Amino acid sequence: RMAVEAHKVLGCRGVSRSDFIKDGNGAFWILETNTIPGMTATSLLPDAARAAGMTFPELCTKLIELALEEPVR
Repeated sequence: RMAVEAHKVLGCRGVSRSDFIKDGNGAFWILETNTIPGMTATSLLPDAARAAGMTFPELCTKLIELALEEPVR
């Protein structure tokens, strides 16, 4: 939920990944939001796409399509 909110507040398009840290009181703090996904053999986005039935070339095509979309205002 917090990562989705960060994505929206920052005006991100396509995919993003937000990294958080949990402090000693149980509060979460956002460290960063990455807008360029990892695309290596060990990256989570290709794994998630594969689990959803999407091939790597299909994922790449989808990322290009998302990048070319007009931003929502």
